[in-house]
Amino acid sequence: MDLLFERSFNFGQFRTRWFIAIQNVFNRQNEHHVYWRTGKTTDDGSFSTTWPELVDIYKANYGAEWQELYQKINIEHRQHYALEQGGDLFGHPREIRFGVALDFSR
Repeated sequence: MDLLFERSFNFGQFRTRWFIAIQNVFNRQNEHHVYWRTGKTTDDGSFSTTWPELVDIYKANYGAEWQELYQKINIEHRQHYALEQGGDLFGHPREIRFGVALDFSR
């Protein structure tokens, strides 16, 4: 949900328009994309659907901390999706803009 409040005033020969624009009023995390392997934003399928033997190799070589680090970087912060696909899984957070527009055409 987006909102726009607008008010116009005349100051001599100029007309001004004051506004407040709010995008994503309720600050929802709107899903725009999902991981193609799982159809979710919280699981990219690396540990559940693809190459379980590769996951075992990583755990054996790098320890249990590897999976936790992978989760924090690639799932929670979505860096892998941004690098591979561009953009983000979610839409923009709440954004509030204030402004004044001047009309000189009179």
